[in-house]
Amino acid sequence: MNWGGDVIILKQFQRVEGTKSITSFEIKSPRSGRYYISFWLCPPKLNDGTFAGYDVSVNDTGVAGKILPNHGDWQSISLSDGEMIELKKGLLT
Repeated sequence: MNWGGDVIILKQFQRVEGTKSITSFEIKSPRSGRYYISFWLCPPKLNDGTFAGYDVSVNDTGVAGKILPNHGDWQSISLSDGEMIELKKGLLT
């Protein structure tokens, strides 16, 4: 499935580990390099009135930026501070 941009999402996997819900993607990158990334999501509202944040990792390595929604409706949101992720060319899981 190609949702725009250069990287193609091939598969999506979901699982739960303890109290964390984890979504993973298998992607194909046409070239190595740094990429902007954004997500389409509707975050849950927490008891303190804020919205759930999300950690992001690439190849099991966490990136410094986080996904930090500030409202609860469906939204397209990017990593905090406009951070980019580093991808290698080819199939990545």
